[in-house]
Amino acid sequence: MVTNESDGTSIKQVVFPPMQATERDYPKPGVTRVAVFVLHGMGQQVRFETLDKVVQGLVGASPKAAKPHQVRVGTVALGEPEIRVQRAELDLENNAGQAFEAHIYEGYWAHFTEGRVNGRDVLNFLFSGALNGLKKWQAQFTRWMFGRRVPFEVRPTALWGLLLAFTIAISVVVINALIGIMASSYLLRTFARGNLAEGSGQPATIPTTWPSPILVNGFTSIMIVLILYSLFVGAYLWVLARPTWKASRPRTWEFLAKIAHHFLVPLWGGLVVLFAGCLSIMLLAERFYPPLLEKFTPDLTWGDFEIVQQEWLVLGLWIALLFVSYLLRNLVVETIGDVAAYLSSHKLDRFMNIRFNIQSEMLRIAQAIYSSGGTDAPTYDRVAFLGHSLGSVVAYDTLNRLISRDELNCRELRVVERTKVLLTFGSPLDKTAYIFRFHSQHTTDTREALASAVQPLIQNYELFRQSLHWINVYSWRDIISGDLDYYDDRDNHSYGRFGVHNVEDMDSQTPLIAHVEYWDNPTVFRELYRSLFRSETPDSKREAAPEAGL
Repeated sequence: MVTNESDGTSIKQVVFPPMQATERDYPKPGVTRVAVFVLHGMGQQVRFETLDKVVQGLVGASPKAAKPHQVRVGTVALGEPEIRVQRAELDLENNAGQAFEAHIYEGYWAHFTEGRVNGRDVLNFLFSGALNGLKKWQAQFTRWMFGRRVPFEVRPTALWGLLLAFTIAISVVVINALIGIMASSYLLRTFARGNLAEGSGQPATIPTTWPSPILVNGFTSIMIVLILYSLFVGAYLWVLARPTWKASRPRTWEFLAKIAHHFLVPLWGGLVVLFAGCLSIMLLAERFYPPLLEKFTPDLTWGDFEIVQQEWLVLGLWIALLFVSYLLRNLVVETIGDVAAYLSSHKLDRFMNIRFNIQSEMLRIAQAIYSSGGTDAPTYDRVAFLGHSLGSVVAYDTLNRLISRDELNCRELRVVERTKVLLTFGSPLDKTAYIFRFHSQHTTDTREALASAVQPLIQNYELFRQSLHWINVYSWRDIISGDLDYYDDRDNHSYGRFGVHNVEDMDSQTPLIAHVEYWDNPTVFRELYRSLFRSETPDSKREAAPEAGL
């Protein structure tokens, strides 16, 4: 037995018997079993990390959070056909005192994209996504949903937000490439000058003439300014992200967060774009049309940009920049690369197989959860899907495929009736629906209807969303997420009861960091607790239903 002293949670390591018919497959009298299937987001994820976050979040959201909770973890044999999966078990109660046994499963898919995406793929994805969004941008667009073409208004800020995000991302990539070019030139000159000066006494001949020493040294000066400002902004955001700071100084914190959101972070983005653009133009001008550069810098010499007199200090700076450049490249590839691999597969390329493998693995686990215990006495009458970031897109696709398969099998697993919660947070679903929608405005209704046929959740409210609480948690300071509008028909009479319930997380407010703050805040787990562990009474059937017009 291991006890976490910070929250009183105890962990009991259990290896469950790998059989379907065991005592553990039958709930205790008066105890309802529920399953939570959590899918992580983009980036370099660690296995079981999100599962642990859900366990801690549910404990914190419990009405008896102060009471120590025992968590049972182990490997189980689940479903038909039988598969081995890991799960965590947690005993909980709702506000009415009803006992629940929650089983948490993790949908881990990061290994399918690891090492499969390179920098060129990321660039292609950014270019194609921006171009696609710009080509399709208009004041209004339509999606075929709920048996008709549903018109949607595009927010005026959508285009500018898309352009800004694309410009900054490309600028970071450009600066990353410029660091490699400039550093290589500086290092070659430094070592060549040292070696030749120690040789025959002849004047040292520098092996490269492009980029010129003036440009290299100027870039060095600019990078020092950008690095110092980036360190300042990073330290500022790190302090803002501290939970103790938020709790102890809420008004001061909000004021400082507004400064970061409206001034410090935009200025950083502007400097990145400005530096990347100016240096790229100067580099190309010096290479292909030197007179243009000479018009603006006619009298500059090597010493004009000399802000660091010690050459080896500058050399150390460039070596450090190369290392940071390497880390930055890996970070961009690991995060945006996951999105590129999963969302680029609407085209016939090598990523089709990655998306197929991810969906097949998630469907295999979900199928095992629903088939556990057999069709006559299923283990779970309540199942929740939980998806963060890109994981919300995977969760949406998995649930749609699961419903479609169950419909073809005459609702053998009763997926629609048993799926009680779809909770998406930090979700880019609206952005993917707009930027990466399959068809243009001029395709026929037949093609549009066929494209939506694989998405039962946008086909019929009464058939596929009557038992489902779709809750979307977002933060307006999270540049990736947003409220979901493009998955509902507001003119449908059932929208008010079965539409997506958008909830703003007021605690995820740190600029640039808000996207990962959901895990440590109570909003997501409070909504999950409220919907999944509600009492089964006629008055509570739609407790979490959204108000029309949200």
